[in-house]
Amino acid sequence: MNLSVGASLKIREKYKYVLLEEFLNKSKVQYEFEFTLGNYVFDLLLFEEKIFIEFDSSYHNTMRQKKIDVKKEELATKNGFHVIRRRVGVGEIIDPFVLLGVV
Repeated sequence: MNLSVGASLKIREKYKYVLLEEFLNKSKVQYEFEFTLGNYVFDLLLFEEKIFIEFDSSYHNTMRQKKIDVKKEELATKNGFHVIRRRVGVGEIIDPFVLLGVV
């Protein structure tokens, strides 16, 4: 069975999103984790707001990843989305607090 990159990430990263998923469901927000747009996968899409939330850990500080992130943001903007970046720790379960001011 061959999974798309987005589908594979949904499985692999699900543990990090447990608290966020609970919060978003209670808030009745339409969302999707690991949303694919073009050749890129965005961490979280808030459909009604047309916002991508990217959860950036320390590897986003590398030059290679910074270049990828610029291209992702360009694609998102070109398609009418806004990108918000939030710093998180590597492998941590993400606290819904990171969505403060967005949801």
